[in-house]
Amino acid sequence: MTDLEVPTTQPTPGGKRRLWAPEKLAEFRTRLQALPPIEARRSLTQTEMIRALNKDIEALRKRGYGPSDICKALAELGFSISPNALAKITSGKRGKNPKAATKAAEAGPTKPGAAAPSA
Repeated sequence: MTDLEVPTTQPTPGGKRRLWAPEKLAEFRTRLQALPPIEARRSLTQTEMIRALNKDIEALRKRGYGPSDICKALAELGFSISPNALAKITSGKRGKNPKAATKAAEAGPTKPGAAAPSA
């Protein structure tokens, strides 16, 4: 029994119910409201971590670090990323792969009789 519980002289039915003094309600509210917020506990993926570090990575670029240098520094922190992957993640571009779109355009029309893309 904690110091916040009201001692009872007889066990409650089933021994599961606890009784507290009504004046403890204000104290309980105060203690619960004083609890600090809990930060997100979900683990971040490598991509999410690198996106979150993007400003720091950009600062390294401005200080003269190249993609390979940045990847080596990230490797020391436990990341496993290539310069190309780093560029892709930090560029902020999402969506279709531009290389795939270029290859599709170079392949020509997919339906017979369709016009080929003009250059």
